[in-house]
Amino acid sequence: MSYVIRSFDPSSDVLCLLRFFNAQERLDGDPNPSTEDHVRSQMNWRGHDPARDRWVIEHPDDPHSITGHAWIFTQTPHRAAYKVAVHPAWQRQGLGSALLPYVLHRAEEIGVREIVSGCDAADRAAVGFLEHHGFQPRSSNWFLTLPAAAPIPDPVWPPAYTVCRYAEVNDLAALVEVLNRCFHDLPGHAENEPGVITVESLAARIGKTHIPEDMFLVFADSTPVGVCVLRRHGRADNHSGIDILDQPGIVPEHRDQNLYLPLALTVLHWQRQHSDRDVMLEAYGESEAVIASYQALGFQLESRFIEYGRAIGRAAGIKYY
Repeated sequence: MSYVIRSFDPSSDVLCLLRFFNAQERLDGDPNPSTEDHVRSQMNWRGHDPARDRWVIEHPDDPHSITGHAWIFTQTPHRAAYKVAVHPAWQRQGLGSALLPYVLHRAEEIGVREIVSGCDAADRAAVGFLEHHGFQPRSSNWFLTLPAAAPIPDPVWPPAYTVCRYAEVNDLAALVEVLNRCFHDLPGHAENEPGVITVESLAARIGKTHIPEDMFLVFADSTPVGVCVLRRHGRADNHSGIDILDQPGIVPEHRDQNLYLPLALTVLHWQRQHSDRDVMLEAYGESEAVIASYQALGFQLESRFIEYGRAIGRAAGIKYY
């Protein structure tokens, strides 16, 4: 079969990519299909240059259609996330394997030590693809939804703990510290590399991916020990059609106080005051016990993704071309 792999062109390929996404979403029965705004927002991902970090396979009979697509973005100085996807009508013809070397080569250019990708645990073809190419499971990523009409109880906080919106505190150094401490030991989470969040890097995200009035901090006395970020549709680079609740994070020495639930409920009550949309809870590297507690609140498990990873570099035995 003759096909052309080329770099993605942000000026002309966005609508082609949207049609590609929508074809997959129709087969999956996705209730929130991608929109043009959603696709365009991906062009502004932090750590991502779409002209250098995306590739497409042109349809052999129509250069304006896409049969395959891949992307990569830098999560931390040492790790990048990637995805390879092939149109359902063109799968099992080696196109995914043809795209992967472009991703791996770019990862080495960037200088990361590891590349990771998540796939639905129920998707045996995707699991087989990753394992065939030397990827190994690292962690579980969870995606749960709560309908807008679902009842939610009031939060009950243990004594000595308080919560407030970040806009009321406006302490960037405290936010940096709590983000690093809450997620440093959760594999799969973007912040799980100690010290990856700095005052400088976070300052650039405030008002963009992190909206101060939609961020909550938990304090034990005057020490920040928890954080949770809400990304409402149309704000914080979220154009998914659903509000997103980034997983509540608690520093390790306070996790036995069951602070996850009152923190999640506090943010959910805030969301209900400002939105009538369903909520998607995204949790990376979280334990099954904590996920079960969210399900007890009424969250429904949409999918569990297994995050796979492998080392990068010629020392890891990768042959690109």
